[in-house]
Amino acid sequence: MYLNPRIVGCGERTLVLSHGYGGSQAIWDKVLPHLSKSNKVLLFDWDFARAAAGEDEDEERYTFSRFADELVALMDEVKLKGAVFVGHSMAGMVGCIASIRRPDLFTHLVLVGASPRFVHTSHPSPCISTRVALPACQVNFLYRMEHKQEKSSGFISM
Repeated sequence: MYLNPRIVGCGERTLVLSHGYGGSQAIWDKVLPHLSKSNKVLLFDWDFARAAAGEDEDEERYTFSRFADELVALMDEVKLKGAVFVGHSMAGMVGCIASIRRPDLFTHLVLVGASPRFVHTSHPSPCISTRVALPACQVNFLYRMEHKQEKSSGFISM
């Protein structure tokens, strides 16, 4: 569940700033004044702060899939589409999954110190292993290619 959502600034471009495990939206405080001058910026807190503090014993609540669903729900609730998602640490993986499920919500993903793979799998993440900001449609394409959901004879220009 997300907490304390707020939108700061104005502009045609929308940024979604998402903190990592154990953090809060306060990690963006130093860059927020600059970013909000020319962008609309959505900030929020993830509820995994309780898990990091050892207060919540229900591990099933803390999955990438659930957080991706919540990110999509938040963006739908505040009517955001075509956003640049900036995800730190665990939130980077959440953004990748959400962009695969709803590519219409994202134009680009910026991953900051993100995990190189899904936890408990041997498959590297298709979008993080490239270490560049990719348009969400390219992330979706890379994911489908890795999981053999679509055949292609071409290359992706990056």
